[in-house]
Amino acid sequence: MTLHYLFIFTTLLFFAGCSGNQSYFLLSTPTQPKKVYHAPKLSIGVQHLTLPDYMKKHKLTIATSSSAITQIESAVWGEDLDNGLKHRMISFLQKKFQNPQVYLYPWSVYSNPTVTIDINIHRFVPQNERVYLDASWTLYINATHKNEAYRFAGSLPFVSQNPADIVDAMHRTFGLFEESVAGSIAINTKETK
Repeated sequence: MTLHYLFIFTTLLFFAGCSGNQSYFLLSTPTQPKKVYHAPKLSIGVQHLTLPDYMKKHKLTIATSSSAITQIESAVWGEDLDNGLKHRMISFLQKKFQNPQVYLYPWSVYSNPTVTIDINIHRFVPQNERVYLDASWTLYINATHKNEAYRFAGSLPFVSQNPADIVDAMHRTFGLFEESVAGSIAINTKETK
């Protein structure tokens, strides 16, 4: 009988130790476009979305200075951010252009898309009560065989050091970035004019 209670006590201790006070967050939910385009002939291939290495660690990272970062152990990403943000961008562009022909490129496309996008996020980190996002992207326009390069630098404040508030500001900042990417596609394609 004592062995039975010892087993139960040990099992409870094990599960109590494994269940920390962690919160899980997602950034893959796309925002609603501010303006939409009717572009049924437009097709878009999202080729790459590259993130800084610190965003691949599965924990919320905060910059403590211009050259130092720390991770919040209790704030865990519930997804791989590179795949999550890539799919978020695809979903947003589908809504923005009212067109389901936005794909991962080249894996999901059987013909050349109208536009191919290659995205590099250089910095996406909270620091000093603001979330900073610095990114660049290149559009390849198939009809003209031209590359067009763009840059985005934006930041939004967050109200507290609570991880949920920080992630909300990251979500809103990425929404501004999505609008910039879509705007660059709109001005470079005749399908939206």
